[in-house]
Amino acid sequence: MEYFIYTLNHTYTDETHTATKFLGFFNSLEDLEEIKQKAVLLSGFRDYPDCFVTDCYILDKIHWKDAFRM
Repeated sequence: MEYFIYTLNHTYTDETHTATKFLGFFNSLEDLEEIKQKAVLLSGFRDYPDCFVTDCYILDKIHWKDAFRM
């Protein structure tokens, strides 16, 4: 059986820089969406409401299989 974990980040770029805020790990999309709906009301996040990034990862699995290349 596969288990999943979801992450929620907020990444935006303005005229001077790019910033990422990590909001957390969640075991369901419903929990993640609940936090996202609260975060979008907060200062900063509400200025960039379309900059939330959700990722899904399978637990106990290597997600990077290649060597680091420059």
